Amino acid sequence: MPAKVTFRHHIGLFGSPRNDKRESELPSCPISSRESARREFDVMNPTNEWGSLAYFGLLQLIITARPKLPRNMRVILSRKGFDSGYGGVPSPILPDGRLVPLPIPSPRDPQRIGMLRVDGLDISAMVSDLTRSSIDAETAVHVDPDLQEHMLARAPGWRPAFGQVASAQTHLQNQGVGRGDLFLFFGWFRNVEQVNGVWRYTRASPDIHALFGWLQVGEVLAVTGRERAIANSYPWLRDHPHVAGANRFSSRNNTIYVAGDTLCLAGKGTKYRGGGLFKRYVPSLQLTADGHTRSRWKLPAWFMPVDGRSPLSYHREKSRWTADHVSVLLQTVGKGQEFVLDCACYPESAEWLAKLFRDVHEVGTSQRS
Repeated sequence: MPAKVTFRHHIGLFGSPRNDKRESELPSCPISSRESARREFDVMNPTNEWGSLAYFGLLQLIITARPKLPRNMRVILSRKGFDSGYGGVPSPILPDGRLVPLPIPSPRDPQRIGMLRVDGLDISAMVSDLTRSSIDAETAVHVDPDLQEHMLARAPGWRPAFGQVASAQTHLQNQGVGRGDLFLFFGWFRNVEQVNGVWRYTRASPDIHALFGWLQVGEVLAVTGRERAIANSYPWLRDHPHVAGANRFSSRNNTIYVAGDTLCLAGKGTKYRGGGLFKRYVPSLQLTADGHTRSRWKLPAWFMPVDGRSPLSYHREKSRWTADHVSVLLQTVGKGQEFVLDCACYPESAEWLAKLFRDVHEVGTSQRS
């Protein structure tokens, strides 16, 4: 049963309570209702002047459990990692099926390729081989989304997080993306092999778009102007590029999405974490239609925006959609990072998501041939 957090401000010089109040609904599977509410107050009020608040009145934090209909989820297909403009080559699918999404080069970020570990694997030599030494261990990279705990040294309390800014963040905001919504990150991938100690792309293996990770929003942090307060309340975010390098963003909407503890689907908790990597390839992670360029996707037929249903954002043109028996082919746009689907219009998405997570976590030893 979800928790409802209500902030009531009783303010008046003569002790008479005001009638106005501010309410904030926590997600169906909150991290910790009290902790989340406290940290949100700290961020919004960096000086944390509880004494002043007590002077003017009383702040009551009332947490009650009561039934609540689940908020309709939004799914965001979020393009991240190496692409033709940043990195210039596909991220690798290892011979054992592991997906290794590579963070894009970014000279102003503190992390280096040589600092990253994937299941204990030093990926710098692999990246150097695949990029013909144009990217090596000393190349600075933008580790965002940050989904794998053991990729870097971490401060206590770390959770998956993802930052967005400028027009992409404006789009997410306009689409109403917030707590409980689910990011599914996708990128450009291709199979690799090691021959005589050198990594290379497997001959004749296709370029594909594939899902590689997820993050269900537990908290949304407005960073601009609150960098110090966020770093104090969330010490493990101090090294995140949208906090450590916040001054590089000229836009006023620098935002971080933090994962909750547990993934919730159809209003119910699951056994999966609130964010992470899909570690091994399974066919259900592939978006690209077989035999097509990577931007041509094959999706379940219910994705087709018919009967007035709101389409996947950025894909309103009917010409992009082609029915294909039990599937639909979608010619995706060349630019754009965040494609939002309102699941209220697509109830079939619930079973699709449940199957996706079952496939990856329970049949996750499958390999791409």
